[in-house]
Amino acid sequence: MKKLFATLVTLCLCFGLCSTAYALSPDDLTADEEGVRTSEVYSLSDISSYSGFDYVSNMLEAYCLKQYENTGDKLIWTINSLNQHQNVQYRIFESNGSDTYEKMISTIDEEVDFIQVGTLMNNDLLNTVKKSFENDPTKATLETILPADTDDDGLYEELKNSNMTIYWNIEESNTDVFTLEVAVGKYIIQPGDTLSEIALKFGTSVKKLMEDNKNIANPDLIYAYDYLVVK
Repeated sequence: MKKLFATLVTLCLCFGLCSTAYALSPDDLTADEEGVRTSEVYSLSDISSYSGFDYVSNMLEAYCLKQYENTGDKLIWTINSLNQHQNVQYRIFESNGSDTYEKMISTIDEEVDFIQVGTLMNNDLLNTVKKSFENDPTKATLETILPADTDDDGLYEELKNSNMTIYWNIEESNTDVFTLEVAVGKYIIQPGDTLSEIALKFGTSVKKLMEDNKNIANPDLIYAYDYLVVK
């Protein structure tokens, strides 16, 4: 399962992270020698007043849309859930391609729970992409992230059989592009969910969910629309 998860996280990177005093802004990111802009590692509990993971996601989406309006560049952004969903780190990549793909892969290590990848897509693809994810999220994920001339080498069946959760979200904008975000191994808690039901649904255990989500102190106390790492 660990090998499969690493493979899927790697694939999700194809398309196109603690202190309590800081300013969360893409403008404060530090660029490395290859131009990849990377944040510090922040504690999710420290940024809970900003709605945590959602705040970071919305901030990056707004920034990249603004950059597109100003320059026409379609940036790619990633948000890492780290250390059993206790920390977060984010990055911005200038372009999509083999070089960017390799840079993204190099960021994966044992601290990564899941990586949420965001990209901008032209509005003429909006309805097609929506229907694809609604009909078969697994297939749509692979079709979106794999190059058109690449065989999935059985990954579709592997992903289906693993019953691993796929998160996807589409946001329309006032420009000629929309945003698509995808993550493998991320589950949004639904109203009425219990940890035992979630564990049964994804073929895991309450103990494993607790181990992978250190933000949960009480297995009987979870909140709708919060996120779980499921792997």
